[in-house]
Amino acid sequence: TVDGRVRDREEVLELVLGRLDACYSGWREGGLDALYDDLGARNFLHGRRVTVDGTAGVAARIERDGRLRVDAESGPLLVESGEVLFER
Repeated sequence: TVDGRVRDREEVLELVLGRLDACYSGWREGGLDALYDDLGARNFLHGRRVTVDGTAGVAARIERDGRLRVDAESGPLLVESGEVLFER
């Protein structure tokens, strides 16, 4: 437990799976755009210094098409896939 309270595992699992099902249904019906506002609020990399394929910059946001925008000295870099390293 995180807060010292004991919880029923079945209850927690039901809540997690219900939320996952709702997100998946939203994605299937409306694509990434249907989840975009919620996704952006959970962007762990936002504002962090990152390196992508040897190019350093600051992670700015997840674009509506799913790519990560990194603001580098050479200009914006849109990352579709690859390894993103971040500084702690």
